[in-house]
Amino acid sequence: MSIYYNRQGQPIDYIHLTSEYEDFESRHVGRDSQDGVVVSTVFLAIDHRFGDGPPLIFETMIMGGKHDNDCWRYATEEEAMIGHAAAVAHLFSKKDEDILKIYDNTYKKLVDDAFDAAQRKWKVTE
Repeated sequence: MSIYYNRQGQPIDYIHLTSEYEDFESRHVGRDSQDGVVVSTVFLAIDHRFGDGPPLIFETMIMGGKHDNDCWRYATEEEAMIGHAAAVAHLFSKKDEDILKIYDNTYKKLVDDAFDAAQRKWKVTE
């Protein structure tokens, strides 16, 4: 079983990993910042799942502010993009509708789930 994966979730060997992903900038999925708080989503290439299930090879992390070092991991780039948008929307007070301008309505449930997960993690009540 491989611990290294390409962006599509296919197992790869270490040689392929180092040659294809040595440029860190190519691993960025999203990066937004405001008032010293950064939300960064990257392709990890290494499975960060401990246990059964698909490899977790994408990660959103918050750097700075009261949620410093909070992170979420994802199995697909699509999930990572949606999770990034939900974290940005929550942290930077953008409305859910703003996310849907980026991701069309077919992703509404995924966006809602990601946004709800962020609110639960941070114990936000409306």
